[in-house]
Amino acid sequence: MAAKFSGSVVLEQDSAGHCTYSPGSTCIAKNVRRYFHTGILPGIGTRCGPDKRPFGIA
Repeated sequence: MAAKFSGSVVLEQDSAGHCTYSPGSTCIAKNVRRYFHTGILPGIGTRCGPDKRPFGIA
């Protein structure tokens, strides 16, 4: 997707579901907050995990 939008990146979250904020990820929150405050995008290939996995899944 980012290839079609010059100057953009994809911030990927490795978690169950389809919503960025529902699993809870400090990594996602920090990257989104930094972008809104400074306009700095995450690095290409940035992949975040959730802070906790549901049901003890590793």
